[in-house]
Amino acid sequence: MLKNFLLYFFNTKFVYHNTKKVVLSPMSQDMQKTIEKCIQGDAGAQRVLYDRYKARFYALCLRYSSNADEAQDILIEGFLKVFNSLENYRNEGEFEGWMHRIFVNHAISCIH
Repeated sequence: MLKNFLLYFFNTKFVYHNTKKVVLSPMSQDMQKTIEKCIQGDAGAQRVLYDRYKARFYALCLRYSSNADEAQDILIEGFLKVFNSLENYRNEGEFEGWMHRIFVNHAISCIH
């Protein structure tokens, strides 16, 4: 039981907001395993990650592009950047926020 508590505690992120401690949900073990498999180059795990986030990031890409085809190109290239950068993810913030920053930076570089 102590082991489970310690695993939960160390995988939980804390944020102090207005001097109150707020506990954010830890990254699920399934997501951690998926990320680890993606780092190893597992195409199935990459597909799982892509399917989970494609709609959300396609909408972001549409906001930065002039048409749907360009948004699709930005989306694919953004995921390639994510997969190539996964080893650099330090688990210090939300994974989706880390991905979001990669997509925004890539979209901005594409429109310039």
